[in-house]
Amino acid sequence: MNKDDFFGAIKICMSKYLNLNGRASRSEYWYFFLFTFLLTGVLNGFGSGGGTAIGSFASLVLFLPSLMVAIRRMHDINRSGYWLLWVLLPVVGWIYVIYNLAQPGTVGENDYGSPSDDFAPTGHGSNDDISLHYEDLPQTEAAADAADEPQTTDRYGREIKDDGSKPKGKGKSDFLKG
Repeated sequence: MNKDDFFGAIKICMSKYLNLNGRASRSEYWYFFLFTFLLTGVLNGFGSGGGTAIGSFASLVLFLPSLMVAIRRMHDINRSGYWLLWVLLPVVGWIYVIYNLAQPGTVGENDYGSPSDDFAPTGHGSNDDISLHYEDLPQTEAAADAADEPQTTDRYGREIKDDGSKPKGKGKSDFLKG
């Protein structure tokens, strides 16, 4: 099982359900949020009139891991878990907490440690090892040959002067024809 997928996030969050230390990446948090939302929604019938005992039990079981991953998520943006208390302020507090949970984590080490080694999705972290150049991209032979030759016309088919400047159009009708 890959650590950077939906099921990897669930496994990590459930195994760290009492761990306040460390950091949780955005994807780890939001994957676990999605899991919690879907599971409790299915077990409670998505509002079909009253929850079931199983749905209520699932909500109770998932409350503590959800709280812990939210606290670790706040650590990832270099904030204390106490910032989650903003949810006690109706509407404005909820929006502020959701805004914070959606922020990218701090790069490198912060007051709460280094980025999570457990859940490091591709594309996150250091980009030092990524180098992409136009020459490295796959090209057809015709495109590669055309790239070596100097461009003689612009994208509208007008000839480019030797000094590299484009000739001025003769009016709107010339532009619409070309």
